[in-house]
Amino acid sequence: MMAISDIQDEIMANDANVAPQLLATTAASVTLPSSAQSVGTVIALRAIADGRKLQEALDQVTQDTEDASIVRDSIERQYQSMGVTIGEEPTPADRTEAHKQLGDFDAKHHWWSRG
Repeated sequence: MMAISDIQDEIMANDANVAPQLLATTAASVTLPSSAQSVGTVIALRAIADGRKLQEALDQVTQDTEDASIVRDSIERQYQSMGVTIGEEPTPADRTEAHKQLGDFDAKHHWWSRG
């Protein structure tokens, strides 16, 4: 171990020939959605995949649901992002897309209700 320290000291003492290199940088971390937003997205996708209207998806969220307003907002945004408006049933294409976005989530997490 002493040999390594000697080599390190010799290198660090040679200022004229040592060119510092940047070996790593700190990167900005990606901000993930809150769990309430994620729950709302999954509820919406599940409801769209099942062909349910927006109001039916919103009715799944009770007032005693933790962060209910955030969950509801996330559900509404997901419906809007897929072009499904209030009172409208999702089209077959919407349903297919929702199934696609859910992927195998249902198979892995069977406790998500299908309504």
